[in-house]
Amino acid sequence: MRHGLERGEFRVYYQPKIDMTTGAITGVEALLRWQHPEKGLLLPEKFIQLAEETGLIVPIGLWTLREVCERSKAWKDAGLRGCRLRSTFRQSSSARSSSYPSSRKS
Repeated sequence: MRHGLERGEFRVYYQPKIDMTTGAITGVEALLRWQHPEKGLLLPEKFIQLAEETGLIVPIGLWTLREVCERSKAWKDAGLRGCRLRSTFRQSSSARSSSYPSSRKS
């Protein structure tokens, strides 16, 4: 998994959220996948637990957040405005007990 992160095997796919009344795209959801060289495209349920157990959940989460922010900025720079971007991050027990700052404000 560490090699996968180093080799750029993780991908973020974007799923549009559509208003069924108007047909307008109202937002997108960022979905993390791992393009494993032997096993193919893996969904998070196939690798998140391993990422937590090996301590790679934080670097993978940071990579994902960076990718999503860069894509969001590119869309904004291209004139696409008013579209919400959603990405869900699960805080693992290892991340909670580490020295990484929480996103919550006191």
